[in-house]
Amino acid sequence: MHLASFPISLNRRMAGIALFVLFAGLAAILSMGVGRASAMVVWCAGDPTIIVNGTPVSVTVFVPFDEISSVSDVTVTYHVAKDANVRPGLDTPTLFHETVVIVKDQPAQYGSLSVSNIPVDITVHHTGHNFAIRATQVALGGTSLWRNGSSATVLHGITHSQINGLH
Repeated sequence: MHLASFPISLNRRMAGIALFVLFAGLAAILSMGVGRASAMVVWCAGDPTIIVNGTPVSVTVFVPFDEISSVSDVTVTYHVAKDANVRPGLDTPTLFHETVVIVKDQPAQYGSLSVSNIPVDITVHHTGHNFAIRATQVALGGTSLWRNGSSATVLHGITHSQINGLH
């Protein structure tokens, strides 16, 4: 009987070792997947919108989710034509406070269907270390996806507006 039980014990031992190796390999694969998931950045977006001469104009600002607690304010400054008719647009609730500033410092625009460039400055007011920020703008006249910047500096961009019936 002793000889008969030896192969069974060996098979059990081999099965145990095989299961251990299988589970250790599975744990290693899962831990690598978790590492990749934790390195992935989750972005929170704010979309301050204004209405320029009847056309919605917006720039979407993205801040990494894990930096939200350090952000006190994101200021989006739109530089529009001196003679533009500007009013507040949609107020999109976000996880960070946004301030929209409208500066009428661009040349006057004339015409009914031309496209006007609108410079935009994005400033992130925060505490602690600097981090990546991003912005997109999708507008008549031009689209810019994933403009990259840093919370350490002002992120400059240009969006567009159609001029409706000025002058």
